[in-house]
Amino acid sequence: MNESLLRVAGGCSAAVTGSSGFVGKHLVHHLGRAGYEVTGFSRRAVAQGMQEQQLVQTITGDLNHLDVNGITKDCDQVEIFYHLAGRAHRPAELADANSFELFRNDNVKATEKAYQLALAMGARRFVYLSSIKVMGDTSMSPLSPKLATNPCDVYARSKCEAESMLHDLQLHNGLAVTIVRPPLIYGPHVGGNFEKLLGLAFGWFPLPLQGARSPRSMLSISNLCDLLIKCIPEDDIGYRVLHVRDNQDVTVEHLLTAMSGFMHKPAHLFYVPERYLRFLARCTNRSTQLARLFDPMQVDDSQTRDLFSWSPPQSFEAALKETVDCWTMQH
Repeated sequence: MNESLLRVAGGCSAAVTGSSGFVGKHLVHHLGRAGYEVTGFSRRAVAQGMQEQQLVQTITGDLNHLDVNGITKDCDQVEIFYHLAGRAHRPAELADANSFELFRNDNVKATEKAYQLALAMGARRFVYLSSIKVMGDTSMSPLSPKLATNPCDVYARSKCEAESMLHDLQLHNGLAVTIVRPPLIYGPHVGGNFEKLLGLAFGWFPLPLQGARSPRSMLSISNLCDLLIKCIPEDDIGYRVLHVRDNQDVTVEHLLTAMSGFMHKPAHLFYVPERYLRFLARCTNRSTQLARLFDPMQVDDSQTRDLFSWSPPQSFEAALKETVDCWTMQH
């Protein structure tokens, strides 16, 4: 357990699992700016100087193997517990039917352990970062929390199972639960598929994506953190599911063009009929990857906005420019 040298003033306290990850680092930073003292949980140790000063302490180790009683002896009570840690959707593992137990271990069993930790630490609300993928991979109309779930791969099924488990745990234990289902999250230091798009936008190789014009919802990390900190702690419902997105949906063509513009480069996009691209994708077993570029995926977050009288404070253009500027500085 690593104690930070600086303890933030103020009476609010929170715990964050996955505090060394992309979302976790940003959330810890935003919590600190809001006056919270934060206890972080991280699978791996963080190099000295890399962790946020707002962290009162970081507890390192696999959630499934942590001693709840031992931790609560050393940690103060927290008001809100954010569970961000989990196994991401890795393409090689998604294609392997035998990998489901890996996802269950990291996304279901670890979530149950996190809920037990939150109970032991006296939290009044448990916030679980799920994924819009529990609703499916495409949407002919914007996806509302009122619709039935439709997970299409092992990652989404594990997230869906964790949501169901938390619903039952809340009924039996009383600790309030909020499920948050974001779409693709982006921001400074982003990785994964969004980082690959940044690389494509920066490169010189022409891309046949001028026809990728289906609307897709995304979410800047700043807007996500704003919702997590400003709105959810004020909720008074025992179990709630929230959808969230940026103020505007974008197409992949628009996204790549905007990225290239912020990089002061021309967008090397050209048009190929979609039916030809889908045929080639089927022949090369890349239909799933192509669907992420050409299929619509929109989120209905009207319930969230109405409930909290909230709208995302950061515009898409400002968030994307911040992301691109960070990426170009690193490359």
